[in-house]
Amino acid sequence: MLLNGSLGENLADPNTWTSSALHALKRLHEQLMQHYNCKEWAPPPNANAPAPGAPELDENARPLSLPPLNLIASLRVRQDEENVDANACSCPSLPPQRRVTKQIMQEWGRHQIALRNPPTDRMRDVHKLHITQSVPMLDENSALRSNMPQRDDDEGGKPKRLSFSPASSVCGQMGRAWTSGDRNARTTELVTSSDYVAFFHQFLGITNNPAFAPFANVSCGCQRYFMGGEGAWDHVNTCLTHSSNWTRAHNHVLTALESICNSAGYATKHKQVLTSAGNRRADLEILNIQVARQIDLLVDVTLCHDFVGAGHNGLNQGQLRNPDNPDELLDSAAADKIRHYRSPYRQNRHVAFLPACMTTSGRIHGEFLRLLYFISNKQAVDYFKALGYDAHKKKNCHRRGVFFHNNRYTLGMACAQAVAMRGAPTAARRLVAAPRNQQPFRYDPHEFDRDFSHLSDVG
Repeated sequence: MLLNGSLGENLADPNTWTSSALHALKRLHEQLMQHYNCKEWAPPPNANAPAPGAPELDENARPLSLPPLNLIASLRVRQDEENVDANACSCPSLPPQRRVTKQIMQEWGRHQIALRNPPTDRMRDVHKLHITQSVPMLDENSALRSNMPQRDDDEGGKPKRLSFSPASSVCGQMGRAWTSGDRNARTTELVTSSDYVAFFHQFLGITNNPAFAPFANVSCGCQRYFMGGEGAWDHVNTCLTHSSNWTRAHNHVLTALESICNSAGYATKHKQVLTSAGNRRADLEILNIQVARQIDLLVDVTLCHDFVGAGHNGLNQGQLRNPDNPDELLDSAAADKIRHYRSPYRQNRHVAFLPACMTTSGRIHGEFLRLLYFISNKQAVDYFKALGYDAHKKKNCHRRGVFFHNNRYTLGMACAQAVAMRGAPTAARRLVAAPRNQQPFRYDPHEFDRDFSHLSDVG
């Protein structure tokens, strides 16, 4: 095997390398071991017996094993890296790129300083909201507890947990188009370039949003706040004057959930949904899903904003609503939905009810995540049933994980698009007298870099 520019090189002897590409590889190998807590693989003396008295390292503190340079040309990328301790492998292998990136980010001094000392309070709060969520699969208060797929953990009987990354759901889907490109598409499906810019400023915690610049000195319809300034995004997301935008955002997430259910083979209804008591009506009816000892399931979608945006005194504008527990907002919204819908639906209609709550930062309520996992398990079962054979546990778990990954990303991207619609500059245009033709936004990376002048690299 030959690397680019390595024609005639003896890849088994790094000391003889003369190619510039191979020299760069050697320098990279040395830097990873010197500065990023990596070590060169060596055959373990006894893979089944750890060294006596050796302390057990935290997974994040454990060095990343790199193959020796003289073996790289004959190796393949490790495929089972998630399930196998790379440092205890009996043979060397190439770590996946995502594992190398994770190791570098954990050890990169400038990155660690930025995490400890964010340039603004808003960036610190947004980073807190984007931390990966982890919820128990079998929660004792979950309506889905008796319906969740039971899995025996081979690693000591640890309770199974489900994870969701608000940041990965957006950044991992950057290759997907946000709009269909069809000019005749419905208004609720359109996200303009200004909306796109506005969303990512909010997503990254950058408060001086250029997309709101035309509205800087224009009063909102509520006559209590100006549309511009640092609190514009939070106000548009919480002021009732803009509630029509919330409806379009809500329907966008609802459509994504319905498409996931339909892909899993469930029939759904979002029109003429059963009422619970009086005029109360959930958003989506999933037929013949058979959960919570009922045949059909009613789901109600809620999208909450994490920050204060329409406070009466204005002193807490832009502050986190629950700084000590970001998920308390989701728990409270879900509890309200359950209190209003579950008992009436069960008593009057003999159907189950489930809240489906998310926030504008991309966080998801545990019960909603468990519903996605339940649907993913059904998709995996149907997948192997269509192939005509019973899959063993490992294959079934893998296929279920594929569906769960896709469903989480589909819903996460739909939530991001909905947030762009909910707090979009285009929505504000209908309520304020501002010019419609805006100059195209041009981003100067050096302007933002100046905000990090208080940081310094760690030698």
